Amino acid sequence: MNTNTSIKEKYWDDACEGDECTTPTYTVTKARILAYADLTGNHTPVHVDEDYANASHFGSIVAHGLFGLSIVDGLAQSDYRFLPGMSLG
Repeated sequence: MNTNTSIKEKYWDDACEGDECTTPTYTVTKARILAYADLTGNHTPVHVDEDYANASHFGSIVAHGLFGLSIVDGLAQSDYRFLPGMSLG
């Protein structure tokens, strides 16, 4: 049972176009990118080697694509939340 009355738990069918919510903030830092690389074992140079990444068309190290997806999933824990299991359907 949800004791936080500001969180609106909904079923997918309850969502309406134009609904809004506020997510927590998250700052992507070099330290977090490197931690993600260690966690996943993905040490592709564009993610972890500054000299290599600086010489690439990106111009600096970049976060892993799946890291970005993980951040989005974490930010889904907002004041507008689908009941458990709704992400599975």
